[in-house]
Amino acid sequence: MKRFLCGWICAVLLLGMVSVGHAVTITDVMVVANCSEWVSLREDADTASKRLKTVRLGECVVDCSQGPNGFVYCNFDGTWGYILENYLKPTSYSPAESFAGNQMVVNCTDWVSLREAPDGSSKRVAKVPLGAVVTECIYYLSGEYILCKYNGSSGYISAAYLRKAYYNALKKDDKVVSDAAGKYPAIVGPMEVVNCKDWVSLREKASAASGRITKVNLGESVDQCVQVSDTFVYCRYKTLWGFIQLQYLQAQQGPTAAPVTPVTPAPSEPVGSVFADISTPSYNLTRQLGEDVVDFLSDSGYTMLVRRVWGQREELMAVCYDPQLQPLWKICVMAPHEPGEEYQTAAFVAGTPEKPQIVLYDVEKGFSAYDIGPWGGLKWQAHNAVIQAGGSLRAIADTDGKIYLAFYNRLMSLSPTGQLLWKMEYADDRVYWPFEMALRNGNLEVYYDTDVDNADKCWKGTFNRGGQLLNLTSVDKP
Repeated sequence: MKRFLCGWICAVLLLGMVSVGHAVTITDVMVVANCSEWVSLREDADTASKRLKTVRLGECVVDCSQGPNGFVYCNFDGTWGYILENYLKPTSYSPAESFAGNQMVVNCTDWVSLREAPDGSSKRVAKVPLGAVVTECIYYLSGEYILCKYNGSSGYISAAYLRKAYYNALKKDDKVVSDAAGKYPAIVGPMEVVNCKDWVSLREKASAASGRITKVNLGESVDQCVQVSDTFVYCRYKTLWGFIQLQYLQAQQGPTAAPVTPVTPAPSEPVGSVFADISTPSYNLTRQLGEDVVDFLSDSGYTMLVRRVWGQREELMAVCYDPQLQPLWKICVMAPHEPGEEYQTAAFVAGTPEKPQIVLYDVEKGFSAYDIGPWGGLKWQAHNAVIQAGGSLRAIADTDGKIYLAFYNRLMSLSPTGQLLWKMEYADDRVYWPFEMALRNGNLEVYYDTDVDNADKCWKGTFNRGGQLLNLTSVDKP
């Protein structure tokens, strides 16, 4: 008995020594640390006690005070409970500050900037990819920016690109897929967003009342689609997994899909003449026929036709045909607004002579590029929030794949994969409304409309490939 009591007393003393050795300074606000994913918020100060919530790594708890048995009594998201103090670290945050919880990057093409200061022109500390989770988040500047941490770096991200973290959106849920097996028609391959005004919600659960993970724009693609209910499809959008209502999706058509009906010509063009110009093999990479039509015949025999149609909104319909003029796939781009004075969409051929691409544009989403030939999906995308191109846009591609764009009195260049290389704006009122572009003698020529009193004349601006204006002269319209 004495030996038992002696051992028990030693154990108690040893535990007391360990507790003192690992004592954590208790602050009013603390952050979850020293764990792989999450810790338990428990009902009592006991590891056998009921778990009330799981608190993720990097989340903040507030109103912290020392509890018994090495626990901290605190509040997380409105729930009071106990967390082992070894899984918390102190902070200097005040209770008056607004905690945003862990946040996930959404609503971007590939990544967003973690910046040194809450300013879009501030130095970039790191690129944070779509779907990544940032921690220790605090609202800043009335919620316009969020101060956070990512991979050990602290900085600011625009709140427009962050949402409360949806951890189950980061990886595929095989149980969701297996539970749907045999119950609903299989949907394989990519699908595209249709039948909506601007965007649809990628949701956390198969319910219209469920939390939105992010927005998926009209015309964008999702893949690995599985129908999981009468109304929802489970799918992947870039790096995120979630649910989209079936009524807003349609299967994308690839080289193995059923034949696509060729695009209906404009009313003034007789049905059946949609291939009329193709009999003249005079096409090259930089030629665009007609003000709003792209006809292109590649060296390998694949044909690309784009027609603009009007309904409630302006729409581009692009169809790719094989060398036997059998339709392979079809892509549609719809303008975000009702028709106005300016064209809100554009199409042009880019890429290289060996591997041409069709680029479709609308003033809201920006540029989307596809290979001309068998369906290979979206090749690159340049969002207009970054590029900031305008309406009635003109474009031309060089043989090295660089793209030159003109609209109003602005000129810019994109790389072969859609990165903005440079952008220029000219104060000269004569350089205003471009209607044609050409590449000649190593320079870029842009033709601009003049006033109605000189309807047969136009201004020709000659620029070098860096956007510098070399010459501006009045010429006869080409």
